[in-house]
Amino acid sequence: MKSAADYQRLTEALCPVTGCYGTLLTEELTELFDEVSPMHYLSADAPPVLLTYGENNHPRDVVVNDGHAVHHPRFGILLKEQMKALGIECLVQYPGFEDPDCPPDRNVDGTQFFLRHFGM
Repeated sequence: MKSAADYQRLTEALCPVTGCYGTLLTEELTELFDEVSPMHYLSADAPPVLLTYGENNHPRDVVVNDGHAVHHPRFGILLKEQMKALGIECLVQYPGFEDPDCPPDRNVDGTQFFLRHFGM
């Protein structure tokens, strides 16, 4: 059972949905979002993740595009926190954010990230 704080964090991660589009976050929707979230399927042997967002971390009342509700940097930050606790690398990139785990130039090449971790 999730705590009220867990649901609050989920609501904040999904606030572009709940705030911009007027969707009421019902208990049923909250449970569905919670159930399908990759954050609940992490284990210590999960692969590393590189999350790159083209938009910055807009406030909840700014609609950028249709995908903004789901693909938002807030989710990346929450996922990074959970992965870091498991010792799994998760890099997050978006304009205006400096991930301390990213290289000094703050621009991770996706191909190099893939090759470094998966050796193909």
